Amino acid sequence: MKRYEPTDKMTDIEADICLEVNPVLSSIMARRSIRKYLDKPVEHEKLEVIVKCGINAPSGMNRQPWVVRVVEDWLYSSSMR
Repeated sequence: MKRYEPTDKMTDIEADICLEVNPVLSSIMARRSIRKYLDKPVEHEKLEVIVKCGINAPSGMNRQPWVVRVVEDWLYSSSMR
């Protein structure tokens, strides 16, 4: 809940309402970057889900210009250079 003053812009109020109603927007806006990493690899199954979400994410005019590369074994990959 938030209190609004008569001087607040209607567009700001509408944006806040959208955030409350739409759980995706709410999640995106509440996101915080945590930089405390564990010294263990991410499970392959979790990486697959993340990559599929990234590949299927919408893009401008649905061009999807990205290339996705996942490195699961840094030691093996760095020795391949």
